[in-house]
Amino acid sequence: MATNRYITLQSGSGGAVYRFRVLADEFVVLRERSGKVGLTITGKVDQQSGPVLNRYQVTLKVYDQDPEAASGFGNIGDLRSLLALTTPPANKLVMGLPTGQTIRVYVDARSVEKNITYMLDGPQACYRVGVEFVEVVP
Repeated sequence: MATNRYITLQSGSGGAVYRFRVLADEFVVLRERSGKVGLTITGKVDQQSGPVLNRYQVTLKVYDQDPEAASGFGNIGDLRSLLALTTPPANKLVMGLPTGQTIRVYVDARSVEKNITYMLDGPQACYRVGVEFVEVVP
């Protein structure tokens, strides 16, 4: 199985496919079974099942002007644009995992950007971006 040090992201309505570097040990998958279990008034178990969610918590290293843009790596502006999509079908992103598998995900409500250089823009500016993607498993 091939393993890349990046993910790919594309708008759900098509367009450019961008690569984004994943920092080592910063790709976590949480599997969440939604629903709830309770008791009825007679003491019997009442289980309500919902969909299974895969939550991908990813930390990306993104440049303001990526030195490898010719190889398909996106910059911070590209990432911000993808994370800001709110209208279907564009907001259901196509994400390529480091394994090469492709899935469809939504962006969770919050992402965290931290500048890790002393520059805010230009070729030396680099950001560490934490974001969570959610896949609804059929």
